[in-house]
Amino acid sequence: MIRESESPAPERQGWEPWEARRAALPSGLPVEIREARSDARLVLYVARARFREGKPPWDLADRLAAVAQDERVTVRTRRVAAQLLAKLRALALARDALGRGGTDAAPRP
Repeated sequence: MIRESESPAPERQGWEPWEARRAALPSGLPVEIREARSDARLVLYVARARFREGKPPWDLADRLAAVAQDERVTVRTRRVAAQLLAKLRALALARDALGRGGTDAAPRP
């Protein structure tokens, strides 16, 4: 007879899909590449979230440029980082143009 104290631990409620990834064996990729890819995904996630909030991620410009040039990440990740960086540069140019107040225009008499 099995006593309650000797019974196996009950299964946890609310299994999540990400738990399966943690339980799975590590992929065949080296740790350095997996870490670079996860760092790149985090940078892209934060940059997208800030763009959605209407707060351009000025502090992430260097990180986006690094991800766009990193050969350890996938081509798609590099492309998305380059697109976000181009969007950030366009916003910087627009911000600078507004800051100058249109000094490129000829002065009126």
